[in-house]
Amino acid sequence: IFHTWLNKPAKILDVGAKYPYLASCFNQFGCQSFGMDAIDETEDFGKALNVTMLYGDFEKLSDIAF
Repeated sequence: IFHTWLNKPAKILDVGAKYPYLASCFNQFGCQSFGMDAIDETEDFGKALNVTMLYGDFEKLSDIAF
């Protein structure tokens, strides 16, 4: 889908991912996906699904670069 519309893989940020299953699915389609949440298990859940996780509260961040 993304390759057809954008002619390149998309970057996806799954905010509130907790367990980043959706980001994992996008990775399988060739996207560069990241998950983000502010729970202690963020890193462990990301490792379980091979998704890079960002730890933080999205609503409190003023500048995000990835």
